[in-house]
Amino acid sequence: MITIQKLKVYEKYSGDEDQLVRIALETERELFDKNSDWFEIMNFKQDIFIITQNLASDEYRKSSIERMKNLCDNDSFEILTKSIL
Repeated sequence: MITIQKLKVYEKYSGDEDQLVRIALETERELFDKNSDWFEIMNFKQDIFIITQNLASDEYRKSSIERMKNLCDNDSFEILTKSIL
């Protein structure tokens, strides 16, 4: 589940997984151990960019939003989608 805390850590390291591995606090790294949330956030950011640039079909937009809804808690979903809803 993607949470506000995970979004903050992702932004802190500008989405750079190498920084997460090399310099993050242990508690920050543990948030992403044994899950694919870092990559899901990265994919969501890319989807949001594509959607805001009007490069996505309606079907792609709907499926991206539905995927975000399924993988995020309510607060993180609102933050991620505020620019596209």
